[in-house]
Order: sequence, then structure tokens, then C-alpha cells
Amino acid sequence: PHVKSPEQPAKSQEPPPKTDQDLDQESEKLLQEPRVADWQPKIILGGALAIFAQVYLWGTVFVTLFKRPNGSLQTAEAAQASAPASARPQAPTPSAPIVLSGAGGLLRGQAAAAAAAPTTVSAAGPAMPNPSVTGPAS
Repeated sequence: PHVKSPEQPAKSQEPPPKTDQDLDQESEKLLQEPRVADWQPKIILGGALAIFAQVYLWGTVFVTLFKRPNGSLQTAEAAQASAPASARPQAPTPSAPIVLSGAGGLLRGQAAAAAAAPTTVSAAGPAMPNPSVTGPAS
């Protein structure tokens, strides 16, 4: 019988360690690159704008979170509670529901009248009832 040996994982190809000469060459390249000015106005103004925006944002958040409750609302509730029952506003009594008909939202009686009225068509919009052509006065 033939016995297979377990496969060895492939070794990664690592670059050789850098020598002092390689490090010296890299540092020379870095020193020869043109240097950017330390203080540029656009960088200073951009940083100042960003800081101002953050302070304004968090100031608004903390003012909103820790704002005192509105005192006028509390006094209005107290005055309403102490007022006699007859002086308090009453809720309106519910009336019969309005029944709408069709997509136009017309009342049920108006829908039949609108369907019987002649319509005009213009280039500016959809067909609409013509106010100049009316049926017999009733």
C-alpha cells in the first residue's frame, strides 16, 4: 500500500528584510520631496468652520434637551381647570357624515348634476363643466 504524505501549505514569499542602505535611500527620497506650507489659510478656515458647526450643533441639541417647560401652557391649563363647567368650550356634536361620490369628491346630489352638465375641452386642461351653458333654471 502506498501512503500519501500530508500536503505542506505553500510558504508565502516575504520580501527580504531591509538593509540600512535601503532605509537610507528611502529617507533621502522623503527629504527630497517638495514641502507643503505649514499654515495655509484654506486649511485654517476649514478647520474653524468645522469647529463652529460642531459647537453650534451641540449647543442647539443641549438647549433643546435642557429647556425649561413652557410656563404659559401650565397657567392656561390651571385657568381652564378652575373655570366653571359652563364657561369651558364644548366639543362639537357629531353631525351626519358627508358622503362623497366618485373621484371628483362631489357630494352625492351634485355628482348627478355634474354628469348631466355639458363639458368643454380646452388645450389648457381636462374637460370641465361649461359655466356659460347651463340647463333650465330650477
